[in-house]
Amino acid sequence: MTAADDQSLELAAWAARVAAELRLEGFTIDVDALLALAGAAAHSVRRPAAPLTTYVVGFAAGHAAATGSDPAAALAAAIDTATRLAATAAAERDAADDIPPKAPLDPAATDRPARQE
Repeated sequence: MTAADDQSLELAAWAARVAAELRLEGFTIDVDALLALAGAAAHSVRRPAAPLTTYVVGFAAGHAAATGSDPAAALAAAIDTATRLAATAAAERDAADDIPPKAPLDPAATDRPARQE
C-alpha cells in the first residue's frame, strides 16, 4: 500500500467519523472530489478559498437535503458548480495577467505644458 493509499484511507475514515459524530448516518462523502475542489479553489483564488468553498458547498448540500433533495446528489452538483467556478476564476486571473500593466504617468512625458503658479 502506498502513502497516498494510506492517506486516502485515513481521510475517508476521518470523514466517516465526523459524519457519524454529526449524526449523518448513511451519508458518504466523496473525499477525493471534495479535496480536488479545495485544491482548485486554493489555486484559482487564494489558499483561504479552500475551506470557505468547501463550507459553502456543504451548506448548499445541507440546504438541498432540508428541502427534500437527495443530499449526495446535491453535494455532487454543488462540487461540480464550485469546481467550474474555480476554473472560471483561474481563467479570468490568467487573462488579467496577460494585460500589460499601465506605465506610471510621467509628467515630463505629457504633451501638456507644466502648470504655471
